[in-house]
Amino acid sequence: MPTSIESLAIEQLNEAISAIDKRSDTHGSAGRTLVRAAKVCRIIGLDFRHPSDLALCLAILKISRITNGDRSHFDSYVDGAAYIALASAIQMGEFGDWEDDDTD
Repeated sequence: MPTSIESLAIEQLNEAISAIDKRSDTHGSAGRTLVRAAKVCRIIGLDFRHPSDLALCLAILKISRITNGDRSHFDSYVDGAAYIALASAIQMGEFGDWEDDDTD
């Protein structure tokens, strides 16, 4: 039987998965969106080595919001977990090779 900490972690991760799915319905593929955003950043001079770097930056933003604001705001933790998961998926090639992507 999971502890309360494990239960909370499972709930947050399940919410993160759900958030990725729900937002994809509205905004399109989260991975493709991050790939496109990383390309735009590169065009304007922000040279990310990989689109997963952008997802990690967004996770850092969520961590900053948590530490600077309402530490009990559940969605910030969910979003942070989702960005970490997306960074991993992008890094593992889940969304293809970003150099050859046609989302320009």
